[in-house]
Amino acid sequence: MIHVLVTGMTTNRGGVESLVFNYVSRLAATIHFDFWCNNDRCAFEQELTDLGCRVFHGAAYGKNYLRAHHDTETFFRERAKDYDALWSNKSMLVNID
Repeated sequence: MIHVLVTGMTTNRGGVESLVFNYVSRLAATIHFDFWCNNDRCAFEQELTDLGCRVFHGAAYGKNYLRAHHDTETFFRERAKDYDALWSNKSMLVNID
């Protein structure tokens, strides 16, 4: 099975988050999705975990940039090898890393 890590989900159940959730809910039987969220919660988090996805959390860039960068770097150092693909929905310059 292919393992995909999704980044860039916010706490809002907005357009991007709804699109991602719709894809994941339809493909979860054939592709395993996990999520890296720079927030204390993620849109559709309960629904995603019900589908078998894991949701990992790190500090928010807007609240503590250095901690968020450290959390993200640590996560990828430890877990990048677990994934075949990265689906990134980040579009702000602060997320350049």
